[in-house]
Amino acid sequence: MVHGVAKKKAPFGARFLMGLLMGSIDDAFYIPDLKKNLKYLENIIHKQHEKGSKYFVGDKLSGADIILEFPVITNIFQNKRGAEQLGAGDVEKEYPHLNQWAEDIKKEPKYIKAQELVAKHETVKPNI
Repeated sequence: MVHGVAKKKAPFGARFLMGLLMGSIDDAFYIPDLKKNLKYLENIIHKQHEKGSKYFVGDKLSGADIILEFPVITNIFQNKRGAEQLGAGDVEKEYPHLNQWAEDIKKEPKYIKAQELVAKHETVKPNI
């Protein structure tokens, strides 16, 4: 996300170089760490699913599920094209338990209510 903005905001002559720089940073750091972290979360939620729970901690919605909503659901599963561009691949196939968790959380009544409250009070839109 930041890299796309950096590339767009760079002066015309520097955009190509900025793209190369950002691509190198992604290849060296972000992509390997993204995959490592998604695999870690996939393993945790897989174990939870084996226990019969659809949540990251215990058997009810917790702060862990809420905290992971933005980075996992919003940035990965609702932005599949962006996730693929970052090298995460086909996230639904690569991380099936994480995908199932994302689908379950989006149907959770408390999550839906929280989203409605946020939308009701959200007045600032990002200037990207």
